[in-house]
Amino acid sequence: MSNKELESDRAMYERLNTDTRFKLGREHDYICRFDKYAPNGQLDNQYFIQDIWGARKVCENKPSVHYDVGSSVAGFIAHLLAMRQKIVLIDIREMNNDFDTPFLNGDKKANQELLMANNIGGGGAKCC
Repeated sequence: MSNKELESDRAMYERLNTDTRFKLGREHDYICRFDKYAPNGQLDNQYFIQDIWGARKVCENKPSVHYDVGSSVAGFIAHLLAMRQKIVLIDIREMNNDFDTPFLNGDKKANQELLMANNIGGGGAKCC
């Protein structure tokens, strides 16, 4: 993405954005020049669909806590977290625990900010 294209996109966003809460400020710029034309991700369709199916089944049963052995954190566990399911992860593999975040620890402000960002992006998981 060239500087010219970047400035053109910025000008169009500023022209179309009528909500003052979402005004751009250059002091917050973090330009990712290659994201605009990058593919939006590669999926292993079999496991992606299986993880969603399994997460729905857990949600339908409404357990107070889901004890999980060895599932993919980036797949099945992520789907359960989006449904606000409490989870205990059990795995013999070492895990880099970078999950100690305000959002996952119940910080109300962090939860509201993430929900707002999710809604802006068109997401919105249905909670159990």
